[in-house]
Amino acid sequence: MNWIIVSIWYAAMSSDMVLSVMGPFFPPEADRRGISLTNIGLIMSTYALGYYLPTLFIGPKIEKIGHKKILMAGIIIQVFVYSVFGFVSLIESNYNFALSCFVLRFLHGVGGSFVDTLSNTLITHYFPDKMQRYVAINELLSGMGMIFGYFSGIILFNKFGFIAAFQFYAVLLALPLPFVYYYLPPDEASKHAPSSTLEIKQPMSAQTDGAVKLDLT
Repeated sequence: MNWIIVSIWYAAMSSDMVLSVMGPFFPPEADRRGISLTNIGLIMSTYALGYYLPTLFIGPKIEKIGHKKILMAGIIIQVFVYSVFGFVSLIESNYNFALSCFVLRFLHGVGGSFVDTLSNTLITHYFPDKMQRYVAINELLSGMGMIFGYFSGIILFNKFGFIAAFQFYAVLLALPLPFVYYYLPPDEASKHAPSSTLEIKQPMSAQTDGAVKLDLT
């Protein structure tokens, strides 16, 4: 099993899964807190602002900053957002509640932008010969994640409440972190080695001399 592509796929799928989670239960919760429908719509759409705005600055600097660093930063940002988001329901002031939601939703967009952009970039970088197939699978898994996230969000909210639903997805988002950290080659290695000869980490059972060459044929 190629753990690089598995790590990339899971990171992208979980990122898009949480994108649709808030749709079913956040608007009723915000309405209960006295937030107007206009502001609820603005809060939800702030994700798009956070998604596209950073690309203007990060896009030209991806190679300089590093693919792996940006992907991990995106995952960490989303984990932070979902770890905190559930607790905004404990804020008594409706103004502070709405302001917190705006900020967290924007940060969620930033993290989602990093993960989505870098997942496809890494696929084209490490798997040029299988790029079309792997990108197609990546998009398929992302779509499935959005569908699953919508229905699971309803179930978790109804069964466990607002806070528990967000904590569940924070854990789910954190799961690919150790895989991305361990299996993706360092950014320094990817800059100086061609994709077809890049050394990658494999499970211990598959190691022979401590590292194995990636077979792209």
